[in-house]
This record gives sequence, structure tokens and C-alpha cells, in this order.
Amino acid sequence: MTLQWRWSIGERKHAQLARLADAGIHTLADVGTLCPRTAAYSDEPMAGLAEQIDQARAALGDSPVYRRRGIGQVAVPRAAVEVDVDMENVEDGVYLWGVHVIDRSGRAGVPTGYRVFATWEQLTAEVEAEIFCEFWTWLDELRAQTSEHGLSFRAYCYKRHRREHPDEADRCRDRLR
Repeated sequence: MTLQWRWSIGERKHAQLARLADAGIHTLADVGTLCPRTAAYSDEPMAGLAEQIDQARAALGDSPVYRRRGIGQVAVPRAAVEVDVDMENVEDGVYLWGVHVIDRSGRAGVPTGYRVFATWEQLTAEVEAEIFCEFWTWLDELRAQTSEHGLSFRAYCYKRHRREHPDEADRCRDRLR
């Protein structure tokens, strides 16, 4: 019976039904649970509508944190010494690298808290490179010091525009490992 039903509606319709089922729509009554404003976009050529809705809710919502659909729990690996890296930029380039250091072990002998690498000078390629080199030298020395004490080290870098610049964010993440 199922095969006959699949044949009678065609493979394209079957794929559409499968997508509806994946979204939790199994009966005509389930369609009534859809937001009418959202459903109005059903014939529009909008790829990733659910993702766009989630991003809009996260950007405009009042909660400080939102999980992606399907993610029940977020696990963040911890280390004895952790560095949260912040990068602030304008169209001309990066003018600030900031770090927040946490020493969970108390044995690394590193200054904890916030440290900034910044300039308020005219931002040129040379000035930007100088700021980055100061930051990177400091980070490299911290990693070496942590390793000398036999402690684990992790650095985290949040980049808001990760989706727009995935290659750049991946390079940043790879460098900080």
C-alpha cells in the first residue's frame, strides 16, 4: 500500500512530505500549528529559512544565549589555563586584541584578568601588524609557560561574523590551538 501511495504522488512530492515530517508536520492538523507569517514564505526562494529565523531571534531576543536547533547541550572543554580572545575592528582593520586569562590551577604563575593590545593611532597596515605581533608574541609566550608547568592550555576566540567569513574564523581558530 505504501509503495502504491509513493508511486501515486511521485518522488518529488515524497521528498516534500519527508521534509515536512522532519519539521514535525505529519497531519493536516499539524499544519495549523505553523505560524501564519512564517508559512506565508513557503513559496519564496529562501534557502535556510529556519536558520534565518533562529538568527533573527538570537539577534533581537532578550536572552543572552540561544542554542541551535537540535542541540540539547553545549560542552566546552576546559583547561588549566584559558584565554578568551576578543578582537575589535573597523573597516580599516583591527585596532584591538583583548584577552581575559583564567588560571584554574593557580600554578601557572601567569597574571590573570584582562589584558589589552590596542592603539588609538591612525590605523595603518604597519600599526595593525605591530598590534597583532605584540598580541601573538604574548600568547605564544603564555602557551610555552603553561606547557613548561605541564598544564593544559586552551584559547577561545568568538567571532560574530563567523558565518560571513568562515575561512578567516577557521584560520583564527587553528592558530589559537
